Amino acid sequence: MLEKITFKNVGPIESATLDLKKMKYTTRPEMVADKYLYSVFLYGRNGSGKSSLINGVHQAYALLFGEASHLVPFLPSMLHVSEPSQMSFVFSVADVRYTYMLSTQFEKATDSINFIIHEERLATDEGVIFRRGKDRLEYRGESTDLNPSLFPTLRELAMVKAVDDTDIKNAYAFFEGFAISTSEGQFCLANRQRGLLDIAVEKTVEINRSMKDLGEFPEVKLHKSPEPQSEKPSYFGMLKVNDDFIRLPLSMVSEGTVKMQTLLAMVSTLKPGSVLFADEIENRLHPLVLPRFMNLLIEKRIQLVAASHNTSILKRLRPDQVYFAAWKNGISQFKRLGVIYPNIREINNIEKMYLSLVFDEGINE
Repeated sequence: MLEKITFKNVGPIESATLDLKKMKYTTRPEMVADKYLYSVFLYGRNGSGKSSLINGVHQAYALLFGEASHLVPFLPSMLHVSEPSQMSFVFSVADVRYTYMLSTQFEKATDSINFIIHEERLATDEGVIFRRGKDRLEYRGESTDLNPSLFPTLRELAMVKAVDDTDIKNAYAFFEGFAISTSEGQFCLANRQRGLLDIAVEKTVEINRSMKDLGEFPEVKLHKSPEPQSEKPSYFGMLKVNDDFIRLPLSMVSEGTVKMQTLLAMVSTLKPGSVLFADEIENRLHPLVLPRFMNLLIEKRIQLVAASHNTSILKRLRPDQVYFAAWKNGISQFKRLGVIYPNIREINNIEKMYLSLVFDEGINE
């Protein structure tokens, strides 16, 4: 499971840590798996940097799984363009604790700017598995010269060379369990051979059963038009009205219904120990749906990192599950509620305190 993510010079984030290890709180034990939290939520005003954190994860994901010919580095802060940008992930797989660090940089050449990996490292608590600099790799005691590039060594060893190394396989498989939902409605899933709508069509009966548990969604079975001559597939919904079904083009099906079906299609492909990153997860969804969706993720042992403006969720969260983002002097900062307000009690109304600006001093200091 995911334990921690650290950001350095990624977008407007100069330095931030997102910690999913539980703190001292004892309430809501269903939100905890052993020592890890099932979910953390990011709150803050518009423009505070919540989306930048999710986008940073998206950039790391793209380096590990994106089209090899279109790799791009982490976007650095405009205040530190020439300095490396770095992300580090701490996670556990099969009772082994790993740390994976990836750093990219813009490098000026004579007549161009090159994008390269500045540093990359995979280690366990027992020692380093590989360490890479700009032009040199040390892996399991062997040293190799490299041409500077943006292609991650973890990806090279796991997918291109397919080395028989359990630690490499475990680490890469962990990142294959990342799923990302952006605020624009884009969904990203590693090694997806089919579109999520195709998965939703295939599993439409199962998904509709889940949607009944999540809320008062209308029953809509998704279908795909069979016309093979069409370059772009056409999807439609069969909406149940009384005992009949009415065919509707997808554009006329409720946006919230389509989003929920797509999210459930995504979740249906994830294994226990996966992580869903979601920006403005509540968009187009009724407020009562999200808590039930969180319960579904817990049942499947999937962690959730979400940016949100839905303050009603705060009533269901422990103080160690809440992070606040703030923008100050061109930099986004992230503060954990359990750290900036250590005396908060679990019976306090976090939503009311947040909306009453009780936490602002600690957030902005």
